Amino acid sequence: MEMGTEENEAIVRGVCERVQAAVAAGEPIAARDQLIYDIDYLVMEANSGASYEQYFRWASPEEIGRVVAACRAVGLDEVAALTEQAIAVAFPDGIPSDPESMDEATDWSEEQEDQLQQLFGKLEDHNGRITNVLGRYASGSTPGVSEH
Repeated sequence: MEMGTEENEAIVRGVCERVQAAVAAGEPIAARDQLIYDIDYLVMEANSGASYEQYFRWASPEEIGRVVAACRAVGLDEVAALTEQAIAVAFPDGIPSDPESMDEATDWSEEQEDQLQQLFGKLEDHNGRITNVLGRYASGSTPGVSEH
């Protein structure tokens, strides 16, 4: 399992702080920064709850709708595939379009919760790699596409 470097962690943290400041100030966010933020938010929330559930409960429908494409854009295809599977488990009828529908859709069965936790276990194995890929992407380096 790849470990994230301190340098890459600092780069990603800096991007996320820049995005949060832009949101607070009502300023536009660079597309590259938004990609990094969306992926980091997925990892941060999923890790804090040890399941995709935590991310799905806190992320907006728009964020959930963007994260798979964001993963693919930076070369994290396996993370994209895991997240796509988790979305299908969590929202078999599709990602709800508004916060009210989202609240109703996050009342999962025990089977769904178990599946989301199992998928998170696979996502967790990529934590270090995700950090390193995002750090390189933020720095303008071309990320590697191999996830093994």
